[in-house]
Amino acid sequence: MKYTKDGRLILSDSMMKIYQDCGTRFWFNYHEKPEELPRIPALEFGTVLHSMFEEFFKRKNPDAKMYISASNFANVFRGKWFSIDSQPKTERGKRKPPMLWRSPDEKEKLLGAGYKVCIDFFERNQTVPFSHVMVEQFFMVSLTNEKNGRGYALQGYIDRLELKDSNAPASFKPEELGKAIRESKDGSLLIVDYKSGYKPTSSAAVAIDTQFSCYDLAVEMMFPFHERRFAIENVRDGSHTPTLRGEGERRVLRERIFSIGRDIQKERYPLASNMYKCGTCSFLKHCYSLQKFAHQKGIHPEDLMRTSAPLKIGKKNSPMFEWKDGEIIKVDESKLRQAEKLSTKPVQLSFFVDEEEVAEIEEELNTGTPTAHAANIVERVMDWETPESFAI
Repeated sequence: MKYTKDGRLILSDSMMKIYQDCGTRFWFNYHEKPEELPRIPALEFGTVLHSMFEEFFKRKNPDAKMYISASNFANVFRGKWFSIDSQPKTERGKRKPPMLWRSPDEKEKLLGAGYKVCIDFFERNQTVPFSHVMVEQFFMVSLTNEKNGRGYALQGYIDRLELKDSNAPASFKPEELGKAIRESKDGSLLIVDYKSGYKPTSSAAVAIDTQFSCYDLAVEMMFPFHERRFAIENVRDGSHTPTLRGEGERRVLRERIFSIGRDIQKERYPLASNMYKCGTCSFLKHCYSLQKFAHQKGIHPEDLMRTSAPLKIGKKNSPMFEWKDGEIIKVDESKLRQAEKLSTKPVQLSFFVDEEEVAEIEEELNTGTPTAHAANIVERVMDWETPESFAI
């Protein structure tokens, strides 16, 4: 977790979405980081396309003719995608993890799709005045809860902000955008978020997407009093799915930030309330291992998470666990004793239960005075079969 210089917890829309889906996944993703997981092709595909679009709009000198044609632009993408299997070093000098291809021809299929996307993108945007476009714009805005004085920061990137219907003269200097916006009397702002998936996002889904509320709040602070429109651009066919935001959505967003920020700072990491949210989670095996270990020790999983690398401003603590292939292979015993002192909640098995654990609970039911919690677990497990997609 990161904080601003004045001690504000920094959040983003993606962080808040992950936390709302599953606090445990949030903990794995932003606190524990147990292992380097393979790169997902679809995510890498989107990342490469975003970098291509950014480069296209950051041409500062049209005479340089960085991309002399649509095919030239698409061939640059081809070169990047050919080398996607390499493991270049990150900013910290570490090698990136390998790609996880789902089929032998997935790379070739995405290459063809990306080549066509770049051809179409070039043809759609080659006449857009570059002074009227801002790309991959980073933002960070500060918010303060007036009720308790707690402050948080919201950060993110806007894929594309464009000044539409402007009479300002075209210029190829990026700094001219602010001037064009200030001098424009009739122009409106269009905020676009690129999507590279096969299926277009529905209007209903866009209408409730909190990401656009974050964009709206940021642009309101950067360029106040300007009309704003929002849209998702499906880059595969260039279609737009429009949406609107207003003061009501911004107010709801503020409350969401205050609520989630407070829960994170109190180190609350609730398990997913719905097992179907776990189907695409990269930490499925790790979560199973954590819950199994918690049951064996009689400790609530949340207490283990609070103890391993606790949330402290400006302080990095060594993690409690060492991981390999999704399994806990080593435990810091001193931290384990700390976790035992926090154990104030009943042990929760969630829906990750194996045969040995069921046998243990059955023995408890037959030989002692079982808790209602244990009885309910046995009844639930006996009636539930593990789907293949959730099998470990």
